[in-house]
Amino acid sequence: MNTMFDHDLTAPRPRPRGKQFVLAGIVATLLLAFGAVGIRSEYQRAVEGRSRLIRSFERRTIVSDLLSRLKDAETAQRGYLISGNRSYLASYRPAIADIARYRARLDDHPPETPAQKRRYAVLDRAIDAELWELGAILRVDAMRGSPSARQTVGRTGSGAMDRVRAVGAAMIADEDSMIAGQVASDDERIAAVERQVVLLVAFLAALAGLALTREWRGRRSKHRLETAVHAAAVRLRGVFAATSDAVALIDPDGVIQAVNPALVQLVGRPPVELIGKDIAALTDALPAAGTLSERLGLIDGRLAEPYRIDRVAHHADGSTVPVDVSLGLMPEETGLRVVAAIRDVSERKRVERIKDEFVATVSHELRTPLTSIVGALGLLRATAQANLSDGARRLVQVAEDNSQRLIDLINDLLDIERMEAGGLRFREEPLDLAAVLRQVAHRSEGLAAVHEVRIALSIAAGVIPVRGDEGRLAQVTTNLLANAIRFSPPGETVTITAERRQGRAVVTVDDDGPGVPEAFRDQLFTRFAQSEPGGRAVGTGLGLAISRQIVRAHGGTIWFEPRAGGGARFGFAINLRTGTTETPHMLICADHPVAVCGLRRLADAGGCSADWVASVEDARAAIRSGSYDAMLIELDGEDATGPALLAGLSVGPAETRLPMPVIARSEGTVQLGIEADRASWDAIETADGALAAQLRTLLDGMAAARPLIVHIDSDAAVIDRTAGALRRRARLRGAPDLAAATALLRRERPVVLIVHQDPSDGTSDDLATWLATLNADDRGDPVATILYTTRPVTAVLERMVDYVVARSERSSANLVAAVDRLLARAGVATDAVQSDRGDDPSGPAKRGDGDGAAANDADNGAVAAAQRGQTG
Repeated sequence: MNTMFDHDLTAPRPRPRGKQFVLAGIVATLLLAFGAVGIRSEYQRAVEGRSRLIRSFERRTIVSDLLSRLKDAETAQRGYLISGNRSYLASYRPAIADIARYRARLDDHPPETPAQKRRYAVLDRAIDAELWELGAILRVDAMRGSPSARQTVGRTGSGAMDRVRAVGAAMIADEDSMIAGQVASDDERIAAVERQVVLLVAFLAALAGLALTREWRGRRSKHRLETAVHAAAVRLRGVFAATSDAVALIDPDGVIQAVNPALVQLVGRPPVELIGKDIAALTDALPAAGTLSERLGLIDGRLAEPYRIDRVAHHADGSTVPVDVSLGLMPEETGLRVVAAIRDVSERKRVERIKDEFVATVSHELRTPLTSIVGALGLLRATAQANLSDGARRLVQVAEDNSQRLIDLINDLLDIERMEAGGLRFREEPLDLAAVLRQVAHRSEGLAAVHEVRIALSIAAGVIPVRGDEGRLAQVTTNLLANAIRFSPPGETVTITAERRQGRAVVTVDDDGPGVPEAFRDQLFTRFAQSEPGGRAVGTGLGLAISRQIVRAHGGTIWFEPRAGGGARFGFAINLRTGTTETPHMLICADHPVAVCGLRRLADAGGCSADWVASVEDARAAIRSGSYDAMLIELDGEDATGPALLAGLSVGPAETRLPMPVIARSEGTVQLGIEADRASWDAIETADGALAAQLRTLLDGMAAARPLIVHIDSDAAVIDRTAGALRRRARLRGAPDLAAATALLRRERPVVLIVHQDPSDGTSDDLATWLATLNADDRGDPVATILYTTRPVTAVLERMVDYVVARSERSSANLVAAVDRLLARAGVATDAVQSDRGDDPSGPAKRGDGDGAAANDADNGAVAAAQRGQTG
């Protein structure tokens, strides 16, 4: 559906992929690297060319200087010979020395080409010839005199010197040519480097321009997005503030992040007192313990119970406000967030109460005459049938059928009235919920055939043990199944699913019908609720309301949720039966390998699970844990642990009672007993699961003889934990609220009552009034009471209970210790209490025993106790 926000809530662009940026960075880096490598290569070639140029210039200079000094030597010799003046020879010898030095320097600057090498060789020979000639003439002068020397010069002439000059000139020309070529090459290389630098700078400029363009576009897009988000946020904030329903935004930790003015008005608290607090402090729609997924009841990422009706919100003045809560999921990258829409139903409750009172009054007044009318019509149809025409008989039948329908309607009204008042009693017996569901499905096949609908069962394998009223639980399932069949199109399938989940039996009924209209969902479980009046809806509209009361009386919850593919899903969940497990869990106590293997085979063949301990100390610790149904020992052979453990476990009156049943293998037989005296043990069968069956029978009998404890708590998980902790001490019955507990207590009086101070049951004064009414009847002594709470306790309420235990995840041990003391005070000795003797549990501290400081330390999970009638 289009809304005013659609143009602002378009899907964002896809998140930029990192690979593109990484690839672009790699390409740019490679291009820069290639450019740098090219420039460095040109630079290296320029350095090498410069070195060659320097060497060539130095060779040219050396050759030029060498020719000059050779000419100086020749000039000095000729001047001496012509003039006879020996002063000319003063410059001859230094010139000869310089010539030797220049030739040595020339050897240090070898030629670089073959042609140069050949010319260098010719030059060396020419210089050697010239030097020899100069020296020879001077030797002739010394031996024969100047005339002979001059004659020798005349004969030799200047041929050697001319050759030297010619070769030197050629070498100088070569070097000049090489220098000119190197200079030209360097010029070209410099031009190439300039071109590379220009291209590199242009590339960097283009890259910088592209980066700046993208940055500008990014900032412009960001500004547009921020502007759009701000505008949308302003509008949404206006809607959030203007909505009439109270709304709270919850973060992944279950903490309130935001509230609207309607919620502030509903609970009478400013936002600063709500934001940052756990949602459990605001409403009981979510339990306080567990992760957010557990508290929401998420199944495969979906809410099992998105609509939670008949809940309460906690007002600042301590009162409670009846509310309906609708939960919605808001997945985010940082985690799952929840939007809770809370609707005040106080006015609806007031109207319902008036309507209920009126309906109850009218129903009582109508049932008696209607019963007489039905009886009279039945009598008329049976006795006067022969005297009536066909039309008259049909009219009598129609009148009788409709009168019976009115009686059924009145009975339903009276049933639901008694349920809400706690006056309707339910049987509480162990039963297999899976078998109940199969029977309901079988009985509904006729209705399904009429509507051309198929019923499918998806029930977990094995027994689903629960405790309750079989007829009433069948009534709940029949109501849900009948609705699903009536609203399913012909040819579709209605599926009943049952499974065990987190200590609860969960049943759902799925159909492929049109579903439940959005506007009608918060009325589903109210009286006379029908989504299609005058259309396909049939019946009285009381089925779901009655079902809700039955499920709540069983300590469970019932809910509706739309199916993702269309249709509806209705479901309910009740606690699995506590006490004896379907598969007994044994403790094997033996230290000899042969005995351990034999006992393990015995447990497997008997259909039991088992753990093994080797020492008596470990066995005692395991027995005290309360995790096992029986111990399995070997009394023959070389095993010593079994006999030693049995000898030390005789406890109770006259040292005869064992802390748990023992199954012993001795002399080829297997015996089962609960007394230390082996003469009282009975031989039992062990094959094909017989051991488990006989042990379950024994444990059921023992459980029935244990004292009754009633735990009142809206959180089924807390009741399950309490049942597990007290499993071997007492029978525990759970009740979700005071109304259900009232009905339960009318049937059976408990030894101990554990009460959670739940705001849904009213204020502390309401709870005190309920306790006073409970203990004011004439059915014996007041019930020992433990207040198990996280809320402040008033002085009046504290004086009415025996112990106050701070409720937390770590307080089970303190609760058990308080129960043990109350059971001991009542003169009840349970197996668990007896087996724990001598361990001195720290447990609860009674007010007035000197432990008052510890008793008020809620952080340590301590227990505050107030003896009845004391002020503390």
